[in-house]
Amino acid sequence: MDQLTRRKFLAGASMGAAAVAAGPWVIRARAQGAPVKIGVVLPYTGVYAVLGESITQAMELVFARENWTVAGRKIEMIKEDDEMKPPVGIRKTEKLIDSDKVDILTGPVHSGILMGMRDKVHNSKTILIVSNAGADAISRERCSKWIFRTSFSNWQPNQPMGGWVAKNVSKEVFQIAPNYQAGKDMMAAFRETYLPAGGKVVAEDYPQLGETDYAPYLTKIRQSGVKAVYCFFSGTDAVNFVKQFDQFGLKQTAKLCGAGFLTEPDVLPAQGKSALGVITGHFYTPLLENPVNQKFVKDFREKNLGKMPDGFACQGYDTAEVIVRALKAVNGNTQDKDKLVAAIAKIEYDSPRGRFRFDPKTQNVIQPFIYIREVKEVAGGLNNVPIDKVADVRDPGTGCTWPAGPSEGGPGAAAWPPRPPPPVPLLLDIFAQALNGLSYGVLLFLLSVGLTLIFGMLDVVNLAHGSFYMLGAYAGLTLIAATNNFWLALLAAPVAVGIIGVLIERSCLRPLYRRGPLDQVLLTFGLIYLFEDLVKWIYGGKIRSIPPPDLFSGSVTIWGSTVPSYRLFVIAFGLVMALALWLLIERTRLGAIIRAGVFDSEMAAGMGINIDRVFTGVFAFGAALAGLSGVIAGPIQSAQPPMGATILVPALIVVVVGGLGSLKGSLVGSLIIGQAQTFGKAWLPGASMLIIYVVMAAIVLLRPQGLFGRPLK
Repeated sequence: MDQLTRRKFLAGASMGAAAVAAGPWVIRARAQGAPVKIGVVLPYTGVYAVLGESITQAMELVFARENWTVAGRKIEMIKEDDEMKPPVGIRKTEKLIDSDKVDILTGPVHSGILMGMRDKVHNSKTILIVSNAGADAISRERCSKWIFRTSFSNWQPNQPMGGWVAKNVSKEVFQIAPNYQAGKDMMAAFRETYLPAGGKVVAEDYPQLGETDYAPYLTKIRQSGVKAVYCFFSGTDAVNFVKQFDQFGLKQTAKLCGAGFLTEPDVLPAQGKSALGVITGHFYTPLLENPVNQKFVKDFREKNLGKMPDGFACQGYDTAEVIVRALKAVNGNTQDKDKLVAAIAKIEYDSPRGRFRFDPKTQNVIQPFIYIREVKEVAGGLNNVPIDKVADVRDPGTGCTWPAGPSEGGPGAAAWPPRPPPPVPLLLDIFAQALNGLSYGVLLFLLSVGLTLIFGMLDVVNLAHGSFYMLGAYAGLTLIAATNNFWLALLAAPVAVGIIGVLIERSCLRPLYRRGPLDQVLLTFGLIYLFEDLVKWIYGGKIRSIPPPDLFSGSVTIWGSTVPSYRLFVIAFGLVMALALWLLIERTRLGAIIRAGVFDSEMAAGMGINIDRVFTGVFAFGAALAGLSGVIAGPIQSAQPPMGATILVPALIVVVVGGLGSLKGSLVGSLIIGQAQTFGKAWLPGASMLIIYVVMAAIVLLRPQGLFGRPLK
């Protein structure tokens, strides 16, 4: 072994010291050469999918302008679908921070998800740029050094509207919004200026997020006699509420006002002329005449097939612009987070909405203006035209003393004791809500009758049945766009869906008849995603709707209750279909064959009946009925790829309640569930879904086979 000389020792020590000194620089240089990872937590499915899509498209527009490279580092977006579910959003946030090691996080849309991810972001010192969720507490008692917001606080678009509505519209309003944090925050912010201006909130309601049938709530608005309604809805909720508000004839008696998300360009085409005259408050409209906005609108529409940018796109633009400018300010160094935070706080530039800057007190964006807008017909179609504005709108930031550590905090919305609506004669209320329940129940019947026949005869657990409902709606949309004829679509769309049913039964399901239900469940569950992605690929994620036929576009008054003419048509059509199906199944030879197949397919085959052909016919017939219900539901509810999964649960409940294979059970079960859910929404809105599960459980306990199903073996 060589002896350790003084020269060797000094040489080795020098090399070691150099390595130690250079180590951090080498690591940092390697990190700075790696891509900048942007974690994106947004909804790409469900009721707010179009919001996530708009935010993402605008972010990609900005990053593409920079060739996806900023300060010498590539930009990498890691997208996660939070499904609008707080547990999912929190789990995806943890994955992005702990596993993907993102440099910057952005999103979400849902205020509940933002509140849930706040402590993880704060404790891990991950920079979060909120690109939508407006939970007030994030700019107040739950603020953090590491959180900036480029969108809005829920307070900002609504607080200026209170005084304006009291002065210019009405001193009495009915408030309605989804039952989650953003809805409560926005209604409370409106009251801050509405009540001191002499306004009175007559009543308020909070339906569940993702509601499809607002008839019970609209009936209560009509009964209240108010001259104005102030609301917050977005995405498919906004489409359904505005369309149904018009169908109930409320536009003639009450002015509809709300937060700007109610009539954004992502929903206006589906709302159509039902949105005319609606007044909203928002920080953005694509009609703003500043050079940055005009270029943004032009570039966004060119990149996204003519789609008009909305407020969510503006938020995505500003989120990406802040990221780009901050990275340039620190020369791409994302390791020094304090320096990056300081750079973000100083950012100021001309945005599509006006001069963009953060409030140093809250790190929430200062809105250059909140525009009071009215939906009008302009060149190019419907748009939000500014009719007034309020300048320099800053969230008050009450309780924000960042850097704040984890704390319990408090609700963003001020406490508000619920006020009961004005008394309505009980019999009149029961009659009005019973009509609403009847129309909803008939829609359920048209969907569930095919499902119960398929279950009862083929013993197939067809979870993709809701997808046939969706395909019917989109087939109807296509035919109406091509022919401008609702009645032709009503006839042809179910035929098209029935043909798809034949192909699915013969190619996919027939090999599984002799295998267990698990294989059927897995296959049909996979078909849900297949059809949903296929529709997205063909039509995109844009929300659409079917206009009602001119013959049934108004409303009528029956015993003091205003009912949309189209809903009366739905009731009549559904009951006629029920009678026709009963005659077909009970009074024809074909019906006898179907009934024989339902109760004993082996015996039917022994009598010479081609049971395979009958199975195909029944499956196709059930699919066609689902497609028919999709066309019928189109003028009431919006069409969007996830709609099939949304309607599936109520349809399955009807099948369980009525009994497998029973036409009578499907009709009676649909009417029971329709009435239970409608009266639950009207009288116990917080428990409307619980009620139908209680009804189902009670019936199953008393009659496990359902009301009219064959006895279980």
